[in-house]
Amino acid sequence: MVVIKVRNPNFEHLLRLDAADLLMRGLVDANKLITHRFKFEEAEKAFQTFLKPETGAIKIIIGGVD
Repeated sequence: MVVIKVRNPNFEHLLRLDAADLLMRGLVDANKLITHRFKFEEAEKAFQTFLKPETGAIKIIIGGVD
């Protein structure tokens, strides 16, 4: 399951439920939300990438990369 993370905790629970519903109904392609993929061995690089806004990282996948 993909969780859409927002920075406003007052609405986060509502957005998470709406996002899960959209994903389950196939109205949103979760693959389009994944902006970066890293091998498990590159986990530190993945976290550093996510922390830098200039990378444009939205969602990062660690592991599962061939």
